[in-house]
Order: sequence, then C-alpha cells, then structure tokens
Amino acid sequence: MLILDLKMPNLTGLEVLRWVKEHPECCVIPTIIVTNSREPQDVREAYTLGANAYFVKPSKLEDTQNLFKNLQAFWSMAELPELPAKC
Repeated sequence: MLILDLKMPNLTGLEVLRWVKEHPECCVIPTIIVTNSREPQDVREAYTLGANAYFVKPSKLEDTQNLFKNLQAFWSMAELPELPAKC
C-alpha cells in the first residue's frame, strides 16, 4: 500500500500518482491519499490519476490512528497481484 500526502517535501502526492500512471506495471499498488485538502479539484485529480481512495486527515490523533488501522486492516484482507520487481 502506498500512502501519499499532496504536500510532501520532494514530490507532491499528485506527482507520485502521475509517475505510477506512467509506469503501468506499478499501477497494481493500492494508492491512498491522506491529506488536509478538501479542494474538489484535488480530489478529482487524485482519482483521475489512479488513487484508490482519498481521505482528509482527521484533526484528532485518535481518529488518525483509527484511519490508518482501518486502512491496514482493509488492505491486508484484500487479494492483491504480485508486484513486478521494477516497483
């Protein structure tokens, strides 16, 4: 699972999504955006670029912990294809 924020230091989450989209062998990686932005254009672009889910970061630490726990639980139960060596 790849968890991205839109505001990362070297590449934005959207730039990473673009890279993944340009490398179709890696598009099987579940990709989740967790960010502060509620901007409709950010949500739309993330999904257009192949994000599997988009979450706005909760304000409470406990809610953030629950979000990540639930993400891990969900994706650990999912059947996923084997990742190519290039990814």
